[in-house]
Amino acid sequence: MSDTLVRMHLEYVHPWPNHAGLFVARKEGFYAEEGLDVDLVSDGDDRGDAAAKLARGEYDLASVRLGQVVESRGTDTPLISIGTFNQRQLGAVMTTPDTGIRRFADLEGRRVAIPPVGRLVQELREAVLADGADPDRVIIEHPEWEVDIRAVEQGL
Repeated sequence: MSDTLVRMHLEYVHPWPNHAGLFVARKEGFYAEEGLDVDLVSDGDDRGDAAAKLARGEYDLASVRLGQVVESRGTDTPLISIGTFNQRQLGAVMTTPDTGIRRFADLEGRRVAIPPVGRLVQELREAVLADGADPDRVIIEHPEWEVDIRAVEQGL
């Protein structure tokens, strides 16, 4: 008897901490033990985001943001959430060692690339303030692409 193929679209570029358990489970054979052949894919941004591809039936499962699940309620293909990857936000402020940035207060006068999400901007401002610095002196930029290690590589 062959394993059942399950295709799962991952929202982010690999590797991503949220997805580590999926890859470990595949490597350790946990899916195979249950008769599953799990294909973990992150491709086809030209065809839309993970939620859109899931709604069109291109994948069996997809890693999507909670907001996309909520927004789908008003469509012909409402999504359901069957689980979560992490209990807490895995966001981080990343930089290179040569910047001298070691703590949130060091962000005064520096440029920070962050998605244009009010909650994330507020969390950053609160962290800077809690570290004794002025959040109004942090230059927050909102790139048009998803912020990740590429922002650090490009100097943002």
